[in-house]
Amino acid sequence: DRALAAGQRAFADVSHPVLAEMRVTRGELLRKLGHPDQAVPEQRAALADLEAAAPYFADAALSAAEGLSFSLGNLGQFDQAAEMALYALQRSRQRYGDDDVMVGRRGVRAAEALRAAKRLEEAKQQIDAALETLIRLRDVPSRLADARNTQGGILRALGNLEEAQAAYQQSLEIAEEQLGP
Repeated sequence: DRALAAGQRAFADVSHPVLAEMRVTRGELLRKLGHPDQAVPEQRAALADLEAAAPYFADAALSAAEGLSFSLGNLGQFDQAAEMALYALQRSRQRYGDDDVMVGRRGVRAAEALRAAKRLEEAKQQIDAALETLIRLRDVPSRLADARNTQGGILRALGNLEEAQAAYQQSLEIAEEQLGP
């Protein structure tokens, strides 16, 4: 009886986060189907469950936070989307430190969310830090091109047109080098 009870507790400890991961997937599908209003509650519940199961499901919680950020942005809740993207970035730094390519990639996502929220100075600081990380860690060229493109959009929104043009040019050069002219 004790062994059965212990097995049931172990299953409950694992199944709860597994169900949360299923909610993450369902939330992502709802968002991609154009139903972010239905996705957000799923993603919020999944994130809470996964964080409660930390550290075992920390990566899934980070993915849930990112997905929630996208869904909030799709709903036009740009400040909340930016806060969730920053939260995912901060948690990623805690988990991996600053020398991890995912920290750089989440930094790009945070910069994009901050731009959408019209928090342009923060977005510029974030994209500069993210690019520094991605360049230092030699991330894949397509990610660098996307990051430079994001940087160009932020600089353009700030009115720094010369710098924006240079960032867009770098993005184009990286892409052309990979894909051909």
